[in-house]
Amino acid sequence: MRLAESAYVSSLSHEAKLTKSLEGQTVVVRDLSAKKNELDVQEKEERNLSNMLDDARDRFRRLNISAGQVADDVEIISSAETPALPFKPNRALYVAMGVFVGLLLGGFCGVGLDVEEKRKISTVKDVSDALSASTIGFIPNIDDQATGFLETCQASAKHPHGAMAEAARKVGIRLWRRALALRDGKEKSGGVAVLVTSCTPEEGKTTILANVAVTLAQSGHKVAVIDADLRKPNVHRVFAVPIEDGLTDYLKDSRQAEALLKPTAVDDLAVLTRGGARMSSFTVDTIDRFEELLNKLKQKVDVVMIDTAPILGVSDVGLLARLADEVIFVLEAGKLRKTIAARGMSILRDMGAKVTGVVLSNVRYSKGDYFYYARYYGTHETSEKGS
Repeated sequence: MRLAESAYVSSLSHEAKLTKSLEGQTVVVRDLSAKKNELDVQEKEERNLSNMLDDARDRFRRLNISAGQVADDVEIISSAETPALPFKPNRALYVAMGVFVGLLLGGFCGVGLDVEEKRKISTVKDVSDALSASTIGFIPNIDDQATGFLETCQASAKHPHGAMAEAARKVGIRLWRRALALRDGKEKSGGVAVLVTSCTPEEGKTTILANVAVTLAQSGHKVAVIDADLRKPNVHRVFAVPIEDGLTDYLKDSRQAEALLKPTAVDDLAVLTRGGARMSSFTVDTIDRFEELLNKLKQKVDVVMIDTAPILGVSDVGLLARLADEVIFVLEAGKLRKTIAARGMSILRDMGAKVTGVVLSNVRYSKGDYFYYARYYGTHETSEKGS
């Protein structure tokens, strides 16, 4: 029994050794299998690289062969020549295109300017259609750069037979006829108050007022000019008198209006300047005082002319216009759109102003219907200057 047990134990020990040896061989086999797979991959990559190398060598060999060959099938048909003119830029084409585009743009601009011009107040028909008003006069264009503002305002005094004086005289005659018509049927006699305003600045209202006032005085009427443009007074400059002791001093103090009137170089023409006292606008009290002033002056002179600010710039112009017997609305020809001019006229009418009519300023008489007027009076003025 002992021998059998010893043999059994020995068999178990041997079996354990064999099992361990088998497990070790299994691990070795697995490692060999993995290495074999890696070797297969490397061999495949080596074959690919070898094929690529063979292809490269073959291409290189063909290139060398092609480079060594001499082309014997090429024929020169014509030799290249240097052009006499540059290929680019094509100046003739560019000039032609520029002329075409310029003419095209010029046409469009011409149409646009024509449309814009038709929107503006330029003729008597424009005044009638857009403002429902009559045109009582035209003031000719004078080169402001050559003469200046003061020279233009003093044109009628210096050249009583010139184009400016004749145009202003026509306006004055119509004003005086209307003044006489206003007197008919009234028990109270006296002068007439004429207010001159415009829609916007620099349309020539002061120029027209000064020349009309001078021509009325030259015709034998007594004229007084009031500078009611409190912000930008110009009457003192036009008639070369001091600005102090004027309208604002009368409105603020209880001073006599007659003492404040200043004589001018034109007979029968006196002016009441803006004054030295500062005022920016008219109030209820000063409007009443201004009305008293007008009534006093109208008992002493034939015509009182009032220079005011533009109607669209100052609100109190409408209040002054209501006190006047006549209102002249000055519009520069070709400057304002019809809608803007109509707005100014509407303000005057809404305030109850008695608008006599419109005077178109800066009219170029050499165009259209005004040619013969300019030819006659322009020649007369030129000859007067030469004498």
